[in-house]
Amino acid sequence: MTETVKNRKNSDFGVPLGESDPECESRSSNSTKTPVVKKRKRYTFEDKQKILEELKNLTSREICTKYGMSDRVLRKWKLNKNVIEDAANKNSTKTLKKVSKTEKLDAELFEWFDDCRRNSIMVSGPMLCRQALVINSRIGGSENFKASNGWLDKWKKRTHIKDLTITGETLSVDEEAVNLCIVKLAELIAKKKLDRAQILNTDESGLTYRINVNDLLDLLKKVER
Repeated sequence: MTETVKNRKNSDFGVPLGESDPECESRSSNSTKTPVVKKRKRYTFEDKQKILEELKNLTSREICTKYGMSDRVLRKWKLNKNVIEDAANKNSTKTLKKVSKTEKLDAELFEWFDDCRRNSIMVSGPMLCRQALVINSRIGGSENFKASNGWLDKWKKRTHIKDLTITGETLSVDEEAVNLCIVKLAELIAKKKLDRAQILNTDESGLTYRINVNDLLDLLKKVER
């Protein structure tokens, strides 16, 4: 009787009592294995130069997908393009691990500015200067560094930023300036006796990128004279 119960219990478990289940051991062994950490690929200057050359035919998104890199990394390479090309032309096999404090400041400030632009945050010159001081302190830059207007102008030239004002439909509008512009335009139309054929909408045209509401007000004042 006792033997029968023992055999039935063994059959219920599917494994003889006192023995271990190989499948359970396999699962337990797999669960305790250290996860494989994918190593970050290191690119030589020559590799980076070739990838940057591909931007002539491919978009940034296509490059990132092709090489499995982030957009932030590619932007940093583009910002340091001159450094990469100079090193590649010297047949260097070193990777871009260290750059000067000035280059690092330029790169990090540009990334901060780019993040603001992507989030439709208005950025002014003083804001950039304050952020430059914060970054310089964090990276251990020169204690004599002063984010002056002269430095800001040079930084804008180095990073090819012509205008710090970010425009777009997602940004808040200066309602006061818009309302004033509407009034001024109505007065001008009445004064000059303009008809509809003489009034043009330049929205989404090339002029939109060359003038803002405040500049338009100045233009209207000149026309009134």
